[in-house]
Amino acid sequence: MGRWGRPGDRLSEKNGVGKMSEMTVRQWIAAGVELSILRLASILPLRMLAPISKVVGAVYWSVSAESRQIILDNLSLCFPQLSERARIDMGRASLAQAVLGYLEKGRWWFGDASTQPCVVDGLEHLQELASKGRGVLLLGFHFSDMETAVQLLNERVPLCAMYMRRPNPIVDAASRRSRGRRQLTMIERSDVRGVLSALRDGAVLWFAPDQEYRDRNQVPAPFFGMVLSTLSSATRLVKLSGAAVVAFTHHRERDGCRISLSPPLDGFGEDPAADATRVNRILEEAIRRNPSAYFWINRRLRSHSVAAQA
Repeated sequence: MGRWGRPGDRLSEKNGVGKMSEMTVRQWIAAGVELSILRLASILPLRMLAPISKVVGAVYWSVSAESRQIILDNLSLCFPQLSERARIDMGRASLAQAVLGYLEKGRWWFGDASTQPCVVDGLEHLQELASKGRGVLLLGFHFSDMETAVQLLNERVPLCAMYMRRPNPIVDAASRRSRGRRQLTMIERSDVRGVLSALRDGAVLWFAPDQEYRDRNQVPAPFFGMVLSTLSSATRLVKLSGAAVVAFTHHRERDGCRISLSPPLDGFGEDPAADATRVNRILEEAIRRNPSAYFWINRRLRSHSVAAQA
């Protein structure tokens, strides 16, 4: 039992997790298929996952018109200067990388991917904050190698991660159990009390504010030349907990990954609009370094486009 509860068990029965008796036949079948795919990925050599991902990504690009259009709409908003052909190529590459990230997850859930090479730049920032007993809000984003980066950093510094539970209880339970096995503590996103308690106790908590959430705590902030509604939850969490904020970015390198940790962000927690602007700037810079690695199947930008047209 850790300081923040048993790893993977911050989700409770009252939140609806584990109600397998209420599952439909379709959910049982879907869970069986998904977990079988992840188990298969866990036993395949790592070098095979990339070519498989390219094939699966190409097929999915061809058959899923909705996903394809979401990706292209998002890329058009962020990279209007590129030709349509260039955006299509970037979109196809991003989908292949998303599939690769999904298959890599199987290696962490059911296999042993901890031998992957990893370089961490800026680890001393977390170590220094830990020596002072200060909690850290680890500002992350949804890139395709997210699972690998979080798991590899967790092997060096114990992490907690904010988590939105999955609609399928079987897959959700498998996710929490596998991550708990690696001492990665999951805290449900709506469990504000649990989040604040962990930060006040000195936890390093991964939090990604770059998806579309139904959250009233949002402020307008610039992003790729747009004004985008951006979560201000990080500001509130820092104000209430006194935690430091460290930006967490990463990218693939051959068979492993490289992680970059920023120095603590000065002044974070004082102004929601300024904080949201800084968050979007960090994300935009990370995307520009490796645009095809970002999770472009994200309705957040498309929703902005629809709202702007309205």
